[in-house]
Amino acid sequence: MKVTSKEEAIYIIETQNSGLPFGAIKYLRNYGKDDEILKKVIEGLRNFGDHSDASLSYAIVAEGHIDRALIDPVIALYTSEFDSSDFMNEQGLYLFGKLLREIGEEVVEKSLAEIFRLHEIGSSACYHFLFDSFRFADLDKYDAQISKMLEKKDSGWASALYGDLAHPKFERYLPKFKELLSYYEKNKDKNVRYTSSIIEIKEAIKSIELGDKFVEWEHRFYSEDREDWEEHYNEFKGEYENDINSMKAVRDKIRMEELCFCGSRKQYQYCCKKENESVFAELWWKIENEDIIEFADEAIQAFNREISQDEMEEEDLGAFVYVFSDHLEFVRRYDKVEELYKVLKKQHPGLYRSDGECVENALFGYYCFKGERKKALDLWSGNVEVQYDEEDVLNKLAYQACNGFIDQVEELIESQYKFVVENPDLNSLAAQLRVYKFSIVLEKLYSSRDNKKSIEINRDIIPVLEKYDFEIDTKIEDYIEFGLRDSSVEKVKDLLSKYTTGESRHPILANLQLRFFVKMHEVGCSFLVSSYFTNRMFAYLLESNNDCKNWSDFFKFDLDFENFIISLLGFDSGEEIAGPLLIYGVIYFLEFLLEYNIINENQ
Repeated sequence: MKVTSKEEAIYIIETQNSGLPFGAIKYLRNYGKDDEILKKVIEGLRNFGDHSDASLSYAIVAEGHIDRALIDPVIALYTSEFDSSDFMNEQGLYLFGKLLREIGEEVVEKSLAEIFRLHEIGSSACYHFLFDSFRFADLDKYDAQISKMLEKKDSGWASALYGDLAHPKFERYLPKFKELLSYYEKNKDKNVRYTSSIIEIKEAIKSIELGDKFVEWEHRFYSEDREDWEEHYNEFKGEYENDINSMKAVRDKIRMEELCFCGSRKQYQYCCKKENESVFAELWWKIENEDIIEFADEAIQAFNREISQDEMEEEDLGAFVYVFSDHLEFVRRYDKVEELYKVLKKQHPGLYRSDGECVENALFGYYCFKGERKKALDLWSGNVEVQYDEEDVLNKLAYQACNGFIDQVEELIESQYKFVVENPDLNSLAAQLRVYKFSIVLEKLYSSRDNKKSIEINRDIIPVLEKYDFEIDTKIEDYIEFGLRDSSVEKVKDLLSKYTTGESRHPILANLQLRFFVKMHEVGCSFLVSSYFTNRMFAYLLESNNDCKNWSDFFKFDLDFENFIISLLGFDSGEEIAGPLLIYGVIYFLEFLLEYNIINENQ
């Protein structure tokens, strides 16, 4: 139903139970300058801890009402010990960027004053979200305070600070960065946070040293990069609804410590608090505020009992399982993840089937790297409802392949391929499974024939291509000849010379890839694993360097490639194994390119 008035839109936002009322938000956001709406926005921002659903809606509305009156409430989102939700943090960061660009100096002064104050007292508030203001600051004016911040090597937001100073504007701090890098590298075993500090400082040093070659658009603020707000929040619809539920649990904890509404002057938790209140309300608060290890056993035991459907829905236990297991994986407590897995399977099989994928994924990677084959396979074939998410499936196959479970990978491809290929939503996954199966078949042929000339296309390869729906190329004979039989430098030169600018590079890259598989096979890496990381490597090169006129420039790995790998190493990348594999494989690939004179040593 279309929103027709300001009053109606405000009513919808303030009575919405969950999710975002897009129509009401859009109406107010585009309404034009209005004192009543601005007042509601300010109230929403200030009350973000009490009404996260309405607050997030009003924070989006604020995009259309940028005003000096928003400076203090937006900064206050990040100066309280009470942590906001991820989406509120993100939306606040968007508003902060707009305020910096549209209002300027007043925003810089107020935000930097809060940064320096909170840093000095060692606050755990999320004031690092205000670090964008450094880019707008007069460094002569604030040099002493920034230098003082850089002296605190163990501060909570040190690595975030280094990341935000990764710009040629901060050249004056280059000697300090190099000093800090030396310190962190010498002491990296003493503190787990030093690793992230090393990464950020190296990035800062490179960015500063680039000087005039620094690409400004690649380091834009979040407020300059985010797409249309409706597209953004529709994409993350399920996540922000979980965020809101999490915030409500935190809000309930705060209210328990406040004076009871009955007027007794006692804290609510010692007065009118419901006798049957779920233990998960308290556990939600602990997830946000305490060390996960301190209450891990308590949380696992909370599942070791009968739980009503009403409690599961009210406390959003599906989201709790996800967040709890994610925190445990982050601190590498796989023993606790395994305990949670066992309790969920025994006590709440329905909850495990619907929401246990995060638990399964954490254990799957752990079992693979520990070499516990049976446990890994039991998980794969087990009980979580199959979602057929492409990256999840490919990650699991890669985990198994990296640990030598090639036969199991082949069995899984054969058993699942028919279902996948018949599902029109899984076309991309089907294509990857074809490539993986083909790489397994090729390696078997290569390994089993001392005389590579004995590999017959029609007998050994065509039947596999037909079974897995490949378009059979008339040049398949040349592909096998180049990849598996003739490894001469002259053959490679001849292949590369056939490329004409503007044509597709894919056929030539496919031939080089197979030749590279052979090289990796010689050092104990399977064709399948090589396929996994070279596909990502080639995708990067085709996107970044496809306009290059010669092959040496095409195979150039610069700072962008490092950033690409770092993005895959992120906790939210969805490709946990791709980053490490690229780091492992790119060295061999560069050696391969040198061996065939495709690049020179200076590159």
